[in-house]
Amino acid sequence: MEDFGGYYVLTEEDDPLYRDEFISACRRTGVRIVEVAPQKLLEKEPYLTSRIKRSYRIQDKAIDMFRLCVLNGYDASLRGAEVRTYTEVEGFRITDGLIRAVKVRDTLSGEQYEIKADVVVNTAGPWAGIVANMAGEELPLRPSKGTLVVTERRIFNSSAIGHLRYPSDGDLILSHNAVSILGTTSIDVDDPDLARPTREETFKIIREGCLLAPSLREARFLRSFASARPLLPAGEERGRQVSRTFAVVEHKSPANLVTVAGGKASTYRLMAQVAADLICKRLGISADCTTHRQCLPGAEHLLPWRKLSGEGLKSQHCSKALYWKKFNGGYSKVNNYLHTGVDPGNILSPASPEDTIEKKYPYLSEQVARRTIQRWGSLAEEIFCSPGREEILCSCEFVTRAEVEFAIDRLWARNIEDIRRRTRLGMGLGQGTECVDKLLPVLLERGWDIKDIHAQARDFLDRRWKGCTYVAWGHQLRQLLVMRHYFLVNFGE
Repeated sequence: MEDFGGYYVLTEEDDPLYRDEFISACRRTGVRIVEVAPQKLLEKEPYLTSRIKRSYRIQDKAIDMFRLCVLNGYDASLRGAEVRTYTEVEGFRITDGLIRAVKVRDTLSGEQYEIKADVVVNTAGPWAGIVANMAGEELPLRPSKGTLVVTERRIFNSSAIGHLRYPSDGDLILSHNAVSILGTTSIDVDDPDLARPTREETFKIIREGCLLAPSLREARFLRSFASARPLLPAGEERGRQVSRTFAVVEHKSPANLVTVAGGKASTYRLMAQVAADLICKRLGISADCTTHRQCLPGAEHLLPWRKLSGEGLKSQHCSKALYWKKFNGGYSKVNNYLHTGVDPGNILSPASPEDTIEKKYPYLSEQVARRTIQRWGSLAEEIFCSPGREEILCSCEFVTRAEVEFAIDRLWARNIEDIRRRTRLGMGLGQGTECVDKLLPVLLERGWDIKDIHAQARDFLDRRWKGCTYVAWGHQLRQLLVMRHYFLVNFGE
């Protein structure tokens, strides 16, 4: 998680009456806010609009959802779980009011089989209602589409800056890795598989974003994308009226089906705890929850943050060398803000010269080391383990051959799209235009079938192309024409 703090700003276009309600709600729910003088904030955020009347710093963090998802699966596998990707539920075998087995299909190989279970937990997100219906149960789920737009660079230093107004479309700019994400919308959809962005939504989000950051008018937008939220409405509520709360549903028939629905990323661990406590009770297991005290793999090196007060973070730049510090018997980087080179709260301790990455891994460039550790924390130790695999396959995101092989061997990457989600290969300025060419020989060397690789590359570039077409103007249109030419030359029509 990135903890550069977030801000809500009241601009000249926003309703000032909402301010008191916002402050009251924060105090009521225990959310700490600190008012910051607009001029002070503008010194920190030079690209923020000067048309702000009030500004408030809040406790906010940015999460990389790709890594969060895959590391939860990886952590579970280390504890004995089996992770089966591309495995779709097709139905249930139910006897005497209980699910005896789940009928599934491998969507890549087409293989169909059953998985026996004592308890079945339905956490299918916006598809949870569809899965519940397969068991004969009704779940009043209402998928809500959210569309977002990605820029080619970070606009703000902070994790997020949003309008101080009633929630509406395009009221937030989120910093994420090397880019910014503008969003979002809230539109009810019948089928979560049909959640697609539109040009109208994209334009509206950009217009609203320009009210916060006028320089966006000259920015290049990489792509627009959309997904569906699994909302649980109360009555006839729709869109933003629907609460983002969650529910753990104990179904009566079949009695061993539990559905977790609603919620959002900020509450996912609590949702899991409530569900796991219920399952333990069902199975007669007595155990305390410990996930709130344990780190995911790779994050064992993080130390407790100092409490930050006042106007925000007091930072100092690290030296050029990326220092490592011995922790829990292994070498781990103490700072997870490596892509900025900034040490919030001065938590770094100088290490001895032999502990520097430059000494331990002389074949690595500083940029590769920095970005790899930022993505994987102490797991980078396994990726850096031997020379000869440091070839950069994606120059935009500094993804190496070693990282791709780690994703395939340890993180269930079964195709090029999986590799993108694990490593960010193809998610930079080029959107996969060049890095696919560099990736293909690596996959061939690992024994992947050449016909499958060719089909995967076409599918990968086609997915990249579709997301880019919603923002096809200016510099991005020129990039798309280059990408399209590459696509036709290498993969045909």
